[in-house]
Amino acid sequence: MKGLMEFILQVVTGNHLQKDDAETESSGWFSGVIRFIVFCAFLLMGLGNWSDSKQLLTEAYQGFITNFTHKVEDKTIANIHIGNYLKYVEKSVGMPQVIKVSERQNDLEYRYYKKNKYLLILIAQEQRIAAMMLHTLPTEEGAFVDRFNPSIPFTDHKLVSSSIDEAIGSSNEFFFDN
Repeated sequence: MKGLMEFILQVVTGNHLQKDDAETESSGWFSGVIRFIVFCAFLLMGLGNWSDSKQLLTEAYQGFITNFTHKVEDKTIANIHIGNYLKYVEKSVGMPQVIKVSERQNDLEYRYYKKNKYLLILIAQEQRIAAMMLHTLPTEEGAFVDRFNPSIPFTDHKLVSSSIDEAIGSSNEFFFDN
């Protein structure tokens, strides 16, 4: 087997390979340490590339799913609740396009997030969400999915397909606190 390997190396490289006795002696512990260091370096570089690749694949998947379903948007909106801290919301929704301070009450901020399928307005007070408004936007012509139509919290109704009268009705399931 060893002779076959030497013959293949000679054919591929065109050189006649001979190992010196000094070469075989230097392949001791120092050579093993060098190989281990090089292996660790390649492993760390590979893990760094894996992190970037994973992020790229996740964003590509979300972009693809967004064109055919509303799962990503539903999950994003469902994670926003009254009382959440702004830092938490910014991790999932991102930075707002516009921040406006209230003219009547200086401690209120209106934060506008415009996405392809909705306009989200968060009203923040002391770095916490005090209220939120969601406006669905009409879909583009030729889109694969219908208009974004999220569920209204605490009811069985949808935002676009149900009127305010139907959604609120005589329900005592939730109340507005001023």
